Amino acid sequence: MWQQWGVANIYPKLLGQIVSRVKWGIMMLRTISVGTHVQVQGILVKTLANGRVVVSVGDREFEGTPVTRLN
Repeated sequence: MWQQWGVANIYPKLLGQIVSRVKWGIMMLRTISVGTHVQVQGILVKTLANGRVVVSVGDREFEGTPVTRLN
């Protein structure tokens, strides 16, 4: 059923990315705001000096402001 939506093709890439980061002991999911209405959740790559965060989703990297927790 997952093949119908093409989700099965994402898992090998994501799994490879997770394994490579776990090997070094650094893996954290972060949510960032890329625009007014767009949020991206991915694996934390780095935090920039200006407070912005870079996350990786598959082969792409996104830069934005971190979303703060409510509680």
